[in-house]
Amino acid sequence: MKKLLALVAASLFAAGGAHAGLVTYSAAMAASTQTPFSQHLLLPKFNSAMGVLTGASFGLNGAISQMFVVTNEDTAEQAFQLSGGGALGMALPTGPQSITLTSHGDQSVAGGADGDPMLLIAQGSQTFNIAPADLLSFIGSGSLDILVSATANSSVDGPGDFLWGVSTTALIDTTVTYRYDANGVPEPGALALVGLALAAASVMTRRRQA
Repeated sequence: MKKLLALVAASLFAAGGAHAGLVTYSAAMAASTQTPFSQHLLLPKFNSAMGVLTGASFGLNGAISQMFVVTNEDTAEQAFQLSGGGALGMALPTGPQSITLTSHGDQSVAGGADGDPMLLIAQGSQTFNIAPADLLSFIGSGSLDILVSATANSSVDGPGDFLWGVSTTALIDTTVTYRYDANGVPEPGALALVGLALAAASVMTRRRQA
């Protein structure tokens, strides 16, 4: 009987002990926006009622879309090289973070003509881990005000005389993942098992006394 009670007690302790948890939140811009821009996105802080925060990481994801139009002013057909991209950034309580995106394309345009509009899209994502010493900045009620931004660059290279133009928009979303140790609560099944063991022990005790 002692062995049974010890086993049940150990199972209950394991069920109620600390266990690792993971929760992720996200926020995104409502629509693609002409660059350059800065916008505020809100991400929840870590609620300390969930447990002890042991780690945090932020994801910066997005795309820069650029529509090029090239006009060939030479009489002969020419080939052009289009380059685009830019930088996406986010300002965290611990400092700014950014990623650089690039895109490339080739286009041939007949002499004295406008080329078809050509779309180049540069996409990318990166995860930034928060140092353990900085985790306090992300704990509490309310939200983190994350300032996201986008800038663009573009160029067109080719022979002869030509004109070109570009229209650029960008879209950004962010995520935060919190890792934590939570104090577990015993499962109902574990509590029922303890109850059965205690009842069995009570019956055995009464038999011995009888």
